[in-house]
Amino acid sequence: MRSVLAAAAALTLLHVGGSGTLWRTARPSDSVAKPSAVSETWDFRAVAPNGRRAIVVRFWTKDNPYYIEWLWYQRRGVASYTVRVEPAAHSGPGVSMKEPFGHGSIRHVGSRWLLDAYGSTNASRAHLVLRALRRGLTVGPLPASDGRAAWLSVVATGLVDGVVETPSGTIPLRGWYGAHVHEWATYRHSDSRAYVRRDLALIWRSPHDIRLVWGLEPFRGPAQVTEPDDSVWRGVRARLGASRSACAARVRRGRLQPGPLSYVVPTTRLRASCGGAPLAVRHPDGGVGGTPWVFGETFTGLATSNIGGVGFLEETVPAW
Repeated sequence: MRSVLAAAAALTLLHVGGSGTLWRTARPSDSVAKPSAVSETWDFRAVAPNGRRAIVVRFWTKDNPYYIEWLWYQRRGVASYTVRVEPAAHSGPGVSMKEPFGHGSIRHVGSRWLLDAYGSTNASRAHLVLRALRRGLTVGPLPASDGRAAWLSVVATGLVDGVVETPSGTIPLRGWYGAHVHEWATYRHSDSRAYVRRDLALIWRSPHDIRLVWGLEPFRGPAQVTEPDDSVWRGVRARLGASRSACAARVRRGRLQPGPLSYVVPTTRLRASCGGAPLAVRHPDGGVGGTPWVFGETFTGLATSNIGGVGFLEETVPAW
């Protein structure tokens, strides 16, 4: 019986092209902490259907120190707030964090995902409910350098209700497009010898039609710091929602440029192809937000695409 179950599980994993990357339909257990992970994040992402406002609440774990991060977007503006926390005991899918300067949790209850987060040092608070309409995809392992790898699970997508309070104001959410995303790796976010850039795009055309691009550029040599090599990028382009599919993608991205307040300015455009018409994702105004002093640099911005829709374009660049 055990061998039959193992074979059935194996059939849910599909190779996508020559990269050997695997994907399957996500399940709630994909949001459970991974003992082998060196870095790990959980987040809620929600964007207004008109694309003018959005929120990301992200939990940083494993890659000490630990944080809860709020990113609040309005067209042509973004604010970010981060508070220190420590891991807390948690059972089931999701994660829990506790004081010294905040606390929070992501939990799975029936068909819903619940996020509660509080930051005592900057008056940030969030209560969000994701009504999970569809399961997403779990992708990985995606190879980095020196035998290390990364995984991504868009655990669930649906509609988000709730409220987010920050020092800059309060945002009520009603029927926003949203997702719960869990990402983990066997390298640290700041490990510049494991990867050069990691890219993620998540675009909603409707609650039932979501497009994903996720992948990374493994480290091959120091020249990649200023001249990224799209030819070694590995990742997927996928469709989530009413129908799910994924294929190994090729990308074209802009080059990295030094910035006045950070190591680099991340790309504002990403073009992914794997048969058929390419998907071109861009920041409408070039504005991105993040906390570059936490783990290398992870910048997230509002995005749209050549096929319409609204969502996020994100890039992580390890510190050099």
